Amino acid sequence: MQVQSVNGKNGVLCDGIYNYFTMKYGTNEKRKASKHVIRRSKSHNRPMKRVTLEKNKARRELRAAKREGKEEGVIKEIARKFHKLIRLHSRAKKEQLRA
Repeated sequence: MQVQSVNGKNGVLCDGIYNYFTMKYGTNEKRKASKHVIRRSKSHNRPMKRVTLEKNKARRELRAAKREGKEEGVIKEIARKFHKLIRLHSRAKKEQLRA
């Protein structure tokens, strides 16, 4: 089979490549719509969200106290509160992951 024009040669080459990959690997069919149930995400865990908000508030208070140069006793008290909330947050996160 002899093809004279460049467009004809290009068409034969493209068809040959397409046929090779179709035979070798097959074709991909469209994905069907899945019928899965949408569940509530983990962000709706109210105890976890409450602890997170309190922890972030305590962090802001601690940073503000350090920035303002408050007394050492006041800073330590805020730091204790903050670290207690970090422990609570960690426990809540572990419980969430176990569930």
